[in-house]
Amino acid sequence: MSRSLFTIFFFCIIASSYGASVVASPDSDSLYIQLLFPSNLKPGDCVIRIKDKRKRYKVNKEGVAIITDVPAGDYMLIAEGEQIRLASKEVKRAEFQKRDTIKIVVQPLWLFDNSFHLNFAQHSFSPYWKAGGISSVAVGFKIFLAAKYQKEKTDWQNSIDFLYGIVRQGKHKFNKNVDQLEFNSKYNVYYSERWNFSTLVNFRSSMHNNYKINADGSRGDYIGGFLSPAFANIGTGVDYKMNRPYLNIYYSPVNTKITHVADRNLASQYLPVGFEGQRTRIELGSFMKMEFKMEVLKNVFVHSKADFFTNHIQGFGNIDVNWENVITLKVNDYLSANFFTQLIYDDDIKFDIVDAEGSPTGGQGPRTQFRESFNVGLMHRF
Repeated sequence: MSRSLFTIFFFCIIASSYGASVVASPDSDSLYIQLLFPSNLKPGDCVIRIKDKRKRYKVNKEGVAIITDVPAGDYMLIAEGEQIRLASKEVKRAEFQKRDTIKIVVQPLWLFDNSFHLNFAQHSFSPYWKAGGISSVAVGFKIFLAAKYQKEKTDWQNSIDFLYGIVRQGKHKFNKNVDQLEFNSKYNVYYSERWNFSTLVNFRSSMHNNYKINADGSRGDYIGGFLSPAFANIGTGVDYKMNRPYLNIYYSPVNTKITHVADRNLASQYLPVGFEGQRTRIELGSFMKMEFKMEVLKNVFVHSKADFFTNHIQGFGNIDVNWENVITLKVNDYLSANFFTQLIYDDDIKFDIVDAEGSPTGGQGPRTQFRESFNVGLMHRF
C-alpha cells in the first residue's frame, strides 16, 4: 500500500514539473491525466472525455483529472474547454501495463505568428573606378502578422503581409522599388482530416505612390498608388490541406473579383475597353489559391504561393496569375538571406509597348511581369 502511494506521489511530482501528461496508474483500470498548458493559459473549466463515451471528467486547478471507472484497453482521450482547442491522445492497452507517460499538449483558441524583416544593400564606387558603375543604397522591410482562431471543427485564419523598399542610385532622390500590401481572411469548416468547406477574402494593393524608375535611376511618370489599383477576391469553395510537407489548395468555382482604381487618370491601364469613365470592375469566375512550404535542407526553406483566376463570362480561359516564391537560408534566429521571385500576368493590365531599343511603338497590351531580389538582413519573430 505504501509503495502504491509513493508511486502515485512520484508521478504527480513529475507531471507538475513538465506540465501535461497522461499517466497510467498502478491500478490497471485507472488513468491519471494532466494537461500541458502554455504559460498564458490556465485549466479553467476543462474536462476530459473518452471518445464515443458521454461521461466527462473534471480537470482540477492543477490540470489533473482521474479516470477510475474504465477497464484497461485502447482509448482516445479528448481534452476540451471554453478557452482551449480540442486536444486528443490515443492510449493503448499496453501502456496500462508499461506504466508509460503520454503527453497531451493543449493550446489556446487564438494562435499568433508575427515577424519583422529588415534588409539592406549598398554599392559604392570611387570617381576613378575604371569598370564603371553607379553607387546605390537600398533599404527594405517586411511585416507579417497572422492570427488563427480554432474551435472544434472550425477555424478562422487571418494574415497581413506588407513589403516596402526604397532605393537611391547615384545622386538621384530615393525612389520606391517595392510596395506590396496583401490581406487574407479564410473561414474553414472541417468535414474530414484534409478537406474543408471554406470562405476566402483576399485583398491586394500598395500603400504609397508608384513612379516609373528610369534607366539612370531618376523618377519617371506616376503609375499608381494606394487603391490604384486594388484587387479583391471573395468566394466560397473547397480547401485541401496536408502538413508534411505543408500544402494548401483552395478552389472556388464561384468567385467575385473586384478591380478598383481610385485615380481615374489611371483607370485605362487596369480596366478593359468599355469601362471608360469608370473606376471599378466586378467579375464572376473561378479562383484557385495554392501554397507550399518545405524545409528542403537543414535551415533552407522553400515557400511558394500562387493565385489563379479566370472570368466565366468574358474571356473565359484567360487566366490571371500571381505567383511568388521565396527561398530562405536561415543563419540563426536573427540573421537570414532570401531569394525572392514574383510573376504576374493579368490580361486587363496594359503596358506601353516598346521595341528592342526601348523606344515606344505607340501600341498597348498585356505583358508578363517579373521581378526578383536577393536580400540579406535581420529577422525578429514576436
